[in-house]
Amino acid sequence: MAVHPNFAIKHIRPITEEGYETFCNDALVDLLRSMDFTYVNITEIFGNWRITALSDPYSESNRFVGAAQQVSQARWEELYKTDESTLMYLDAVQLVALGKFAPGPNTEFTWTAPTRIAISVTIKRHTGGHHIVWEAKGFKGATDGNGNIIHFGGLVT
Repeated sequence: MAVHPNFAIKHIRPITEEGYETFCNDALVDLLRSMDFTYVNITEIFGNWRITALSDPYSESNRFVGAAQQVSQARWEELYKTDESTLMYLDAVQLVALGKFAPGPNTEFTWTAPTRIAISVTIKRHTGGHHIVWEAKGFKGATDGNGNIIHFGGLVT
């Protein structure tokens, strides 16, 4: 796997029906089950993700911001506190391309999406404010010793 599950949970959500179908697969269900989520929890999470995925990022950006706020809050409560948290909404083409991306172990990289990322949302921990980036080209990151993407270093606009 090129994308570490923790990276996916912290930084990626689907957009569009095809993106939702690509992202919300059996492997993700198994991952969430291994984290002690019940099937009821997973069904609720997937339902919320689907509503956002099918929303228009331009006219319904509040849905994307709300979802990013939930992810950020959970991340800060359950994992560790960072100054900000960014969520990228990727379509099926982008998800497949990122899944195949293999920059190598212990590498800093820049990933360029095959198409522009429609919407990315960054939540600021100290102020609770948010910043939307429209049409990002990709993101900077880093891999672990196994070559899995583990670190988000910022959007490439």
